[in-house]
Amino acid sequence: MLYDITMCKGEACPKKHLCYRHTADIEGRQDFFPNPPFDVEQNTCEFFWQDVQRFEQIKLRAYEIYLEERRPRGRALDHWLKAEQECIEKWNK
Repeated sequence: MLYDITMCKGEACPKKHLCYRHTADIEGRQDFFPNPPFDVEQNTCEFFWQDVQRFEQIKLRAYEIYLEERRPRGRALDHWLKAEQECIEKWNK
């Protein structure tokens, strides 16, 4: 764990499940943003730091879904969204 980064509680952030500042394990004392950094109007967060491990889990699951459905064309987004939802449910348990 990096102790010199500011963490985020992910309040009202749709990207929190893929942001390392929200998903990283907290060990000991850790600083958090006093206000959520996600900009709702711009739908961005200048402090977003992609959690690569979670991204890879979604990518792998999306590929598995693609194979399960016998490799249909033009369904990549559907597969990604389904995989993302499945992974989020798994992580929230």
